[in-house]
Amino acid sequence: MIQNISRVTTVIILLGTLFFSLLPVAVSAQDPTINSAGDPVGLVPCTNDCTFSDLVQLGQNILNYLVFISAIAAAGGFMWAGWLYFTSAGNEGQVSQARDIFKNIALGFIFVLGAWLIVYTITSSLGVSSENILLSN
Repeated sequence: MIQNISRVTTVIILLGTLFFSLLPVAVSAQDPTINSAGDPVGLVPCTNDCTFSDLVQLGQNILNYLVFISAIAAAGGFMWAGWLYFTSAGNEGQVSQARDIFKNIALGFIFVLGAWLIVYTITSSLGVSSENILLSN
C-alpha cells in the first residue's frame, strides 16, 4: 500500500515538474527579450517579419529545449537506479532492476542525442546558422 502511494506521489511530482517546465514563461516563448545586438533571445527567434530560417530556428530551439529536459530526466533516472543499487543490500532482484534501469536510460538518452544530431545536421543543411549549438541561447 505504501509503495503504491510513493509511486503515485512520484508520478504527480514528475508530471507537475513537466507541466511547469513547459510553460511559455519558463522558456521565454511569450515575450522574447532583446539583447544588445537587437536580436530576440528566447525560444522564439523573431518578433516581426519571420522567415523560413526563423521557423527552422524555432524548431531547433524547441528540440534543444527538449534535449535539455531529457538530460535532466536521465540524470534523475540514473540517480534513482543508483539509489536502488546502493540500497539493494544483496537483493539480486533489486540489483538486476537497477542494472536494467541504467541500461534503458543510457540507451534512451543515446537515442535522444542521435535524433538531435540528425535534426541538427538537417537544419544546418537548410542554412540555419551554426552559432546556435545545443542550448547556447
